[in-house]
Formats: sequence, C-alpha cells, structure tokens
Amino acid sequence: MNDYWFEIVRRSRKRYDWVFVAVRDGRPRVLARSGRDYRSRKKVRRAIDRLRYAFPRAEIRSADRFPLPFTKFEIVPGVLPLRVQSSPTGLVPAAAAHGHGFAAITPGTAQEAETPQEEPAETRAEAAETAEQQAESERKPVAAGRRRKGTAIAPVEAWLDVIGTPAPAVRAVVRALDALDVALRPGADGPGRPRNGVLAFDSVTPDVTEHIRAVSRQRAGRVLALSTSGRALGEDSWALLRAGASDACTWCDGDTTAAQHVAERLRRWQNIDELLACRHVQDFLVGDSPAWQAVLRDAVEVARFTRASVLVTGESGTGKERVAQFIHELDPRPGKKKLVVLDCSTVVPSLSGSEFFGHEKGAFTGAAAPREGAFELADGGTLFLDEVGELPAPLQAELLRVIQEGTFKRVGSNVWRKSTFRLVCATNRNLTEARADGEFRDDFYYRVAECTLHLPSLRERTEDIIPLFQHFFRQARPDGDPPELEDAVRDLLVSRPYPGNVRDLRSLVLRIIHRHLGNGVVTVGDIPDQEWPSPAARLSRAVCTGCGAPVSPVMP
Repeated sequence: MNDYWFEIVRRSRKRYDWVFVAVRDGRPRVLARSGRDYRSRKKVRRAIDRLRYAFPRAEIRSADRFPLPFTKFEIVPGVLPLRVQSSPTGLVPAAAAHGHGFAAITPGTAQEAETPQEEPAETRAEAAETAEQQAESERKPVAAGRRRKGTAIAPVEAWLDVIGTPAPAVRAVVRALDALDVALRPGADGPGRPRNGVLAFDSVTPDVTEHIRAVSRQRAGRVLALSTSGRALGEDSWALLRAGASDACTWCDGDTTAAQHVAERLRRWQNIDELLACRHVQDFLVGDSPAWQAVLRDAVEVARFTRASVLVTGESGTGKERVAQFIHELDPRPGKKKLVVLDCSTVVPSLSGSEFFGHEKGAFTGAAAPREGAFELADGGTLFLDEVGELPAPLQAELLRVIQEGTFKRVGSNVWRKSTFRLVCATNRNLTEARADGEFRDDFYYRVAECTLHLPSLRERTEDIIPLFQHFFRQARPDGDPPELEDAVRDLLVSRPYPGNVRDLRSLVLRIIHRHLGNGVVTVGDIPDQEWPSPAARLSRAVCTGCGAPVSPVMP
C-alpha cells in the first residue's frame, strides 16, 4: 500500500505565492498554485475541498506557517475538520489540534502510517517546481464524487453470523461481497470484532429475532438481516426491524443488485462510524449512550449524504444548536459559507420582513441604509432558525416561497433575489399538538421538516452524565485531568433530576468546581447545600445489603 498526503509549499519568501502539492510514493505533483489575487487563492481552496473528498484518508499539512490571507485554509482548533476522515481506530494525532492536519493513513489498514521525515521547505518547493513542468496535464483536481482511475475504494470489514443458512449459500455471500471490497468475518467476536455486521438466515424464526435483540443490546453497531431463501420477506421485514435490525433484504444467488445493496449499506455505516469516532466529534458532542449515538448517526447521514432541510426537536438544554453546528460542519458542499443563526423568539412582527428578507434604503421610517436579511446572508451556507415554533402563523405563510424556491424580495424592492442555503430549524415545542391546534401551518411544517431529529433528554441518557461531568470539568480546568468522584457524589449526579438537561448539569458542575480544592477526589463537601438529597429521597433509594432488593422505609 502507498502512503499519500498533500502539502502547501511556499515558493517565495518575498510574495504570497504558494503551491498545493500531492505527494505519493515520495514524488510531488503540483495541483494548484496561488498568487496575491483572491481568484487564485480560491482555486487552491477548491482543490483542497475536492481532494479531501476524493482522498478521505490523506493528510493536509503545511510546509510553513500560512500568511494571513490563507488562514481560512488551515485546520484550526475549534473547527471540525470533518471532510478528512480519521482512521478506523478513531485515533487522531495531537498534531491535528495545532492546525497541522491529520497523520498520513495507509489505505486499507487500521494503523497509523509513519509520518515521513520532514524536508526543508525550500527543497520541497524546488521539487514542486520540477514536478509542475513534468505533470502539467495531471494538475486538475478530482471532481467531487469521482475517483482517479486505479484508486482503490476503502475496504469494509463486517462480522457475519449464520442461523440456518446452508454452507454453500454462506460461501456465495462471502465471495460476492469480497469482490466488492467487503470482508465478512464469520464468527468474529471479542475486542477486534467490527461494529457492524450481517446476520444470514434462511427463514424468519423466533431464534433469528431473539439473536438480533441480543446483538443490539450487547453491541453498539448495526445489524443487516439477510435472508438467503430467495423469497421476499414481506411483513417479516418489519418484525426484523422491530427486533433491532437496521435493514433487511433478500439474497438471491447470482443477483448482483442484492450484493451491491449490502456492500453500499455496510460502506455507508462504516463511513458514519469513522466520522463519529473522530476526536473532534467526540469532544464536540459528548456521549456514548445508545440513544445519543443513534441520533448522531442519523445526523451524520442526513448532513453528509443529503441536502434536505432538518428539524431538530427536543427539550430545552438538550443541545439543539450544537447539533445544528454539527450538521453545518458535515455539509460537503464545495465552497460552503458560514452558519447564520436567527432566534425566531426575538423577531418583532413589525420588523420581521427586514429580519428575514432585508430592506432597501428608505423602505420605511428609519431605514437609512440598505440591509441584508437572514436568507441573503445565508446564501451558500446554512441558515439556523432557532425556536421556529414561536413564529406566528401569518409570518410562516410569508416564508413558504423562500424556503421552497429560494427566491425573495427585500422590503421596498421589486427585484427578486436568489439564495441557495441549507435550512436547519430547532424547537422545544410539540409541533404535532401545535398543528392540531392551528398554531403551526402544515405546509410550513412539511417544508422545514424534510428530515427530523429528536434529541433525547438527559434522563433518557443517564450513561452520559459522568462523561459530561468530566468534559465540563476539563473545559473549566484545561491544565489537569478531571478528578475522581466519591460514590455518594456519583450517585447524586446520576439520580438527580435535570429539568434543564445538559445545561442544568453544566451549571451544577461549575458550582462544584468553585468549591473543589486541589486535584483530589470530589467529595460531598464540594456539593452545594441546596443540592443535597432530601432524607425522603435517600430512604426511597434504600436497598437490602444482602440481596440488593429495595426496602420500604419504616417511619418511627
């Protein structure tokens, strides 16, 4: 296997002139150059975006510090570099946190490739100049969604369980998927077992559904139920999905369509898992509970592989705005622009037209200068409408055309303008009840909710309370590791109600940090007085020391 990465090399120290170089087998190839003008710098940015898509396991590294006009091309802390996938092990080297890209990855392996020894910037620049003259015809970057001839597709690994399927049929499935770069590992178990897998069966029986339930409970991956009988599943497919399978299909020997479907499905799941395993994602959206991971997988699939508008619902404090930022960062549009946020609860009805569409000079009293509205500012980027459930019904009707067609007119103008944006909305209201009461228009709902993500409350993901506590502690005190917790403190954190969800937990953590001294264990003395559990709550949680069964309190 060959290692490959990309470099941006400074050719001259006297002017802003840079070369974007692809290095493979130690041979540089110039892909784009840039000078002072904005157009040439934009060409380098396009080349970087396209090559990140075509070579997701390659590294973007800088040979020298970027000058100020090029900071937009650098991977900086706080920005999710999601167009470059991490290794299948989820390991991202520390260099990524300092703006120098990802480590070179050997295609088809789960190991980090050794980083080649750095050469002086001047040597690389000279080699780049020579390669530019020799490879003039190969300088055009790969178009998005296509690969160079001879470039291998990243292999997929999946486990394989068999119930009732004859051995010849199993061998046929393994051979067909192996030809599509999908390696099935029959009977694989243990720490090295792939996350996702295939359950091959001959007919739907209670053993099959029970096995799917057991696998779904024990492992965090997904199950593809594959019937090798050649008969359509019919209503049985719904029973398999209810048992915990993520997909169900029928396999016919010699049918290339079924093999292609299984291979593409497993490849999609692996791509999603690799993105979720990235260190930046784990620090940005903390949590490993099944409910939270299921939502994040849906968010990755919607954001990365569709351009549909997304409606994010959930209680206050569940992280709706964070998920909106996550969707924006995952959006693979080339030349994507910024995320524009508009809080609908603060929009004044008399000025709503100016807020959303903008206005011309003199359109109304006080309009001393023209103004761009939210839809115009979001052109080429993402528009996030927070608290969209607070919009009155008349204003919802005004937004129908711009959401569906992308066209609008400023207040006081007769010129139709065009805006291309991705729409993400969020609300903590129950829009089903609002639609039934006539407070939320059906036609507006179907435009903003092409895809829906419901975020679980913190009481539905109690497994994430301690990791969130450690994350907030690490944010407040970045110099050290989070301290250990006493058992009483841990029990309090897990059993305490959180009406404000994650925001409520963060507030509690900050109050504990103010009282915590040194780097020792967090004790009950660090808990604020108003957070102490009541005696009735302690009695209700009393258990028998012998069998662990709950004991009814006996009042004196």
